[in-house]
Amino acid sequence: MKQTMKKCLTLLLALALLFTMAVPAAAATLYDKTITFTNVAQGDTVKAYQVMKYADGYNAYIFDTGFEKAIGQYKPANTTFDKYFAGIDEEILKDLMVYYSAHTAGGSLAGHDALTFPAVYTEKTAGTDGTVSMTLEPGYYLFLVATKAENDKIYQPVTAFVQVKNEKVSVYAAGTEITETPNVAFKSTTGPIIEMKVKDDKLTAPAWKDTAAGKVGEEMDFYIQVTTPAYKGKATLTTLDLEDTLAGLEYVAGSVGVYTTQDIATASAVANAVTVDAGAYIAGNQKVTFKLKYDKVCDATGAVSVYVHYKAVVKAEAAVKDAVTSGSAVLKYATSVEPTVVKTTAATTATVHTYAFSLAKTSDEDIEGGTGKKPLTNAGFTLYSDNAMNTPVSMIKETVGGETYYRPALAGETGVTELLADMGTDQNTLLVRGLDAATYYLKETKVPSGYYAPKGSFAVQLTGDREAVGEALTGKLAAASSFTATNPATDRVLINSSGLNTAEQNRLDASLKNSSTPVLPTTGGVGTVMFTVVGLLCMGAALWFFLFARRRRKDEQEQG
Repeated sequence: MKQTMKKCLTLLLALALLFTMAVPAAAATLYDKTITFTNVAQGDTVKAYQVMKYADGYNAYIFDTGFEKAIGQYKPANTTFDKYFAGIDEEILKDLMVYYSAHTAGGSLAGHDALTFPAVYTEKTAGTDGTVSMTLEPGYYLFLVATKAENDKIYQPVTAFVQVKNEKVSVYAAGTEITETPNVAFKSTTGPIIEMKVKDDKLTAPAWKDTAAGKVGEEMDFYIQVTTPAYKGKATLTTLDLEDTLAGLEYVAGSVGVYTTQDIATASAVANAVTVDAGAYIAGNQKVTFKLKYDKVCDATGAVSVYVHYKAVVKAEAAVKDAVTSGSAVLKYATSVEPTVVKTTAATTATVHTYAFSLAKTSDEDIEGGTGKKPLTNAGFTLYSDNAMNTPVSMIKETVGGETYYRPALAGETGVTELLADMGTDQNTLLVRGLDAATYYLKETKVPSGYYAPKGSFAVQLTGDREAVGEALTGKLAAASSFTATNPATDRVLINSSGLNTAEQNRLDASLKNSSTPVLPTTGGVGTVMFTVVGLLCMGAALWFFLFARRRRKDEQEQG
């Protein structure tokens, strides 16, 4: 009997102990609420941060230290934290939470300490239905969404308050009490996008395009448009770095400026909006990073689209056969929501095209036993950029990949020449690369011994081919490109041939001969008529004198 009573007593004690343990556990979950979040892209993760919880008995608040500091910074005059929650003043709370999320590590402003988030309370990833459900204990929460690169979204921060008052549990979100099933919709915008352009100065009206033409040594104008949807009140961009990889181009130091327009002739740059980290120009390449200050750009302009203008000079590598000369930029950015997660946009590219021409030199004599004219060496030419031939183009002679050519000189280069001569493997071909789409003027300033110089110069017209829609340059030469004599009456007959190179579509080829006898004006011109008239007069006069002299001798004989 005693043994049975002991067993019963033991059982009762065990039950009592189990009951006393179960009551607190039940109390801990009694007021928990489940909230469902919608409008979340598949694969994006909702993270809940508990910035305030209740003390035992639900009669006092316990704040996260970082959030408590945020309240002190945001509203330093308010020492009673309860007022932020007692009346559920959503506007105050919203402003406070935006401030809090914007001033976490990496996002603090001058005069404000960086704040820290508490540990993640819970997190869940959205499935195909775009929803996430979370069960939360009473307290105040900040909800942020980490987005996948392919989704590329920035979500507005969301707050929710699971309130316990008079043993009643209420859920507040977006300033109102949710009386039915708690559902909260996230709002989001897309991430930043960029677009790069270069100034095409060969159109009647200057325009910004994907392509432009330029010669070695020329400074080209570029801009990168950065479009950031209106994040103010949602998040700040704690990292906003444009990484520009230049090929055959070198950044012109001090040329960058941030503007709210693409045409900046009368515009002013946004002050202190960008810093530059320019790497060294090595082997034809340079990496330049433009670090934008989002708070300066946004606060100073109120704009969500700005233009980062800068200049880059075309380098010698742009003249090399088949070279690609371009700038290619990506934007690396991070938000205050995820300050340590840096995302990268798709690349945007702008291209600079250069052009070339070659000139083969021959005599007017045929090759013995063959076809064509004899190659002629020791000729020399000067290239001018104006038809008055007052501005010679300074040139550099280079050999790259077994090919020897001339190209425009860069500022400060040594070995500059204005005489172009004896080029190519045949020693009678002149090759010039790295030129703009323009008309140049070529004059023979060194004539081979025993031959006559042309009377005038020759126009080398390099016309860039353009797309039918948009007029962007294709990198090829158009059929309108030509090699012509500026004095056609005498020099047109010296041009053997001219036309586009079939293998290199950005190159014009021509052949020019020297005459071993004086070149007479060609038919059809005024000079020809005058020459003919004078010649006929001379012949007539000679015939008259011949007949007159003959008649005179005859008369003298008859008189004798």
